[in-house]
Amino acid sequence: MFQTKQCVQQCLMKTLIGLFMKTRVCLVKHLLKCLVKILSKIRVYSIIPTLATFSDTHAD
Repeated sequence: MFQTKQCVQQCLMKTLIGLFMKTRVCLVKHLLKCLVKILSKIRVYSIIPTLATFSDTHAD
């Protein structure tokens, strides 16, 4: 009886760990996608004023 209980506990732990690992991978992928979107927006908005300033200072 004790071995059966141990086996069930081990199976449950393996299942929970597997679910946790899959969830963690999905969360990391989602966070990376969001981070890339945010960084691309920041980069676009920061380049536009830089280009405007550059063209103003280098106009002949």
